[in-house]
Amino acid sequence: MQRANAYEALAAELEIQSRRPSGDLLACIGLTATPHIVEVQGEELSIELTVSWANEKRRTVRISGTAIGPSHWRLERLDESVVVDLQL
Repeated sequence: MQRANAYEALAAELEIQSRRPSGDLLACIGLTATPHIVEVQGEELSIELTVSWANEKRRTVRISGTAIGPSHWRLERLDESVVVDLQL
């Protein structure tokens, strides 16, 4: 897994999700991550996203993402997250 390419793909997915309406994000809190495959420069990556509360006041959510590389012989994993203000 090319880490720079994986990070770019994961950051793009987090950016897309962070722009979703607050109601959509609220509906995703606590759901199990569903992996989806993206191809980045000929390499398949599995990206999994989850949404959870970011603070006790429940005004922000954390979108956490994991990019998992195609190797079966070694762990290729990259984790990143973004915090989104729900603007309620």
